[in-house]
Order: sequence, then C-alpha cells, then structure tokens
Amino acid sequence: IYVGKAKNLRERVLEHFMGASRDSKSQRLTSQLRRIEWTETAGELGALLLESRLVRELQPVYNRRLRGGESYTWLIDDAARAPQLHRLDGPIPAGIDAFGLYRSARQAKTALVNLARDHKFCLRVLGLEAAGSGSCFGYQVGRCTGACVGEESMARHGARLKLQLASLKLRSWPHEGPVAVEEVSALGVRHWHVIDGWQYLGTVVADEFDQRADRVPSLSSPLEGFDADAYRILCRHLKPGARNLRPWPPSP
Repeated sequence: IYVGKAKNLRERVLEHFMGASRDSKSQRLTSQLRRIEWTETAGELGALLLESRLVRELQPVYNRRLRGGESYTWLIDDAARAPQLHRLDGPIPAGIDAFGLYRSARQAKTALVNLARDHKFCLRVLGLEAAGSGSCFGYQVGRCTGACVGEESMARHGARLKLQLASLKLRSWPHEGPVAVEEVSALGVRHWHVIDGWQYLGTVVADEFDQRADRVPSLSSPLEGFDADAYRILCRHLKPGARNLRPWPPSP
C-alpha cells in the first residue's frame, strides 16, 4: 500500500510509471499495483491531514517517513519540582508547558539524561535518579551544580532547564476550546476541519455545518489520540487571527 496526495492525481500516478525504469521504489510500486482509490479534499490542509490519518491507520510500507508515533512529552509545571513524563492520548494539556515529542518513554528519558549531563542539571531533581540523603551522584563527580544540596535554587535550576528546552517547546493552544477551520477548493468544495489542543478531531462537510441543527454535525475521518504529524501540519497552516475559524460546535 502507498498513500500520497497530489494536486493532479493523473500526473502524479504517471510520474510513478515513468520513473519505474530508473527508480527501484517506483518499479516495485507499479509492478504490485492492483487498484487505485482516491478521495477529493477541499485543499492542501485537508489532503495533508487525510494523508497523515491513513498512513497512521494503514502503516503502508512505502510511507515509512510519515508513520509518526511520537506521543510522549515532558510537562513542566512551575509548582512541581520534577518534569512529568506524559503520554499524549488527546489534546495537549492546557496551562502547562510541554516540551519535545518522543516515540517512547525510554527515548524521552534518554534525551533528558543527555541534556542534564551537558548542562549539569541534577538527575535527582529531575526525577531521573532515586531519592536519597545528601548529594546526588552527579554532584560528587562535577556533573551537577548542586540543586540537590541547596547550592543552586530550585527556581534557577527550573529556569535553566526551560531555557535549554525552549527549542522543543510545543505551541500552546491559542483558543478557549475546539475550533473549525474552513477550507474551500477552486471548484467550490467546502470542508470544515475540527481541531482542539492541536489534535485533529475530524472533518465536516459544509452542508452539515451550515444547517445549524440542534444536533452536533458528525465528524468524518475522526482520529483517536494525539498525532505528531497532524500537530506539525496544523502548526504550519493555522495562522493567528485567521478569518476562516469558527467555534466548535456551531451555535444553533
């Protein structure tokens, strides 16, 4: 199985056939071809979100680059001493800073340990070393600036940590709740993509959205859990102050 998007589907398919003589991937793909299925979207955003969902669901062998799976992040609450490892099963939690996207808890912990060693953070304060009396092991060998023994304040330690993690900070959701993003094609196809906390919840066709019925319009192509690929897509396409946004669900 191969999943792909294109502005001109016919041209894109022909490119695979024409490239079969010089590209081993295209050759394998065309030799195994039995059926082509296609879905029309209202634009680039809808196509990218649909592609991401199908790749995640079908796990096609020719789409390894887009398989995603990064669902772990570090949450840092100023009221807590240690970062909390969190698995994203839905929208990014509001009101708490989240840093990094990782495929596994092990990968997330390894990344934080490496950061601690490079910048002399205390592994005990970070919750990565068992609690005990006295200093941590890192302090004894010159790899900790002393947050565990009071030589560095917790406030300074936390501020340094956030500074080093700044490039990995996930974007805060700028809306009070879910929103629907309008997308219209050149031929008049109109869809609304429903988003909450950078999680793509699904798509509504324009007719259902505009009915203003008592019931909430049903979402097609719903996604379960957090999708890192969809998060990156939405961060690129959702602009502050955009006029094609409405609150979700629509008012009756």
